[in-house]
Amino acid sequence: APPGSDWTLKIDMPVIVVDTLDAYWVFEKVLNKLHGFSRTIEEAKGDLIDTLGGHLKLLNSLDSRNMASILKLELEFLSAILQPAEPRGQDI
Repeated sequence: APPGSDWTLKIDMPVIVVDTLDAYWVFEKVLNKLHGFSRTIEEAKGDLIDTLGGHLKLLNSLDSRNMASILKLELEFLSAILQPAEPRGQDI
């Protein structure tokens, strides 16, 4: 993940765009995610990692025996690919 992110990936993870047969919509969605608001690709990657990390924190807080199975699968997946970033040293 880019510097400054609270999370890092444990593994390389490709981003896959699924063609929904609405090429214009897919193109616009991808373009907005990568280049929206004059963000660099690195900033967009950082935003994606931080969003996934937020989902992981939320799912961890909801984890229980009664949790829906689809949420448990998402929790397992995110736990397998994300880890907290190592704290950066503070200048004294």
